[in-house]
Amino acid sequence: MEIDVQPAQSSQPCPRVRQAVQQKSSVADQCETARYIATMAVELRGLAGRAGHDMLAHLLDMVVEEAEDLRRQEERPDQAAG
Repeated sequence: MEIDVQPAQSSQPCPRVRQAVQQKSSVADQCETARYIATMAVELRGLAGRAGHDMLAHLLDMVVEEAEDLRRQEERPDQAAG
């Protein structure tokens, strides 16, 4: 069974996220991007869990954890090396 997972035509990234990707972003923008990714992954994790897609939910949980770790490191760059 093949699943078509192309994004909807209207699902364009918001201008701030697109701009951060296109140019070197500040720490504040990087933190905002990590926070946005974590927020979206939490929503997707809930959808996956309710649909019984346990592996997808698990992978999305790892995305949330990684995004939160990145956000914390970017908020405290002096502690990022540790």
